[in-house]
Amino acid sequence: MEIENSTSASPRKWHRRKQARPDEISKAALIAFAQKGYAAATMADIAKLAGITKGTIYLYFKNKEDLFNALVREHIVDRLAAHFSGMENSEDVISAINHCFDVVSDMALTEEVLVLGRVITAEARNFPAIAQFWGAEVIDSLLDLVTALLRRGGAQGTLGAVNPEAAARLCLALVLQELIWHPSFNVGDREHSDPRSMMELQRAIIIQGIRAAQVFV
Repeated sequence: MEIENSTSASPRKWHRRKQARPDEISKAALIAFAQKGYAAATMADIAKLAGITKGTIYLYFKNKEDLFNALVREHIVDRLAAHFSGMENSEDVISAINHCFDVVSDMALTEEVLVLGRVITAEARNFPAIAQFWGAEVIDSLLDLVTALLRRGGAQGTLGAVNPEAAARLCLALVLQELIWHPSFNVGDREHSDPRSMMELQRAIIIQGIRAAQVFV
């Protein structure tokens, strides 16, 4: 009986370990990217942090680009989709835009997104493939949603006559700014003001300006 229990328990333990591997690799990759950046981090670094061989990573991810894109999908794309499904058809445009700000601002302040955002802002020019994925899956999807809401608000008369594409970029700019400011200015004992308060103020200014606008920019 003891042998049977030991034998039956081992495969279950191995199976759980195998199932957990992608998550362990993803967490290790985030640490490696945070410590070294995208270019300098190697698959060997990631494997060492995950406590596995480098070859094991390739059972789950094709290469470093695939691993980075999987992180973007997990921590940003899938979460945005869960929050924003069908929102472009919302009749209460102001509430929908405020909800977008809330979700994106909260997400932008997580450690995972700060790491991914720092990689993109610092290294995208040298790695166009990950920049293209980020642009298509994150930036374009957000711009499409906010543009649709602004266009609907303009048609309803609840928002001013602004260029919806330009206004959507303005809305998104404050969040992208935080991805740059947070690692750049929070150095040593010097910290800039609470980022959430800053984004709240910017949000109020932007929405008030869009509601009052009378000129098509």
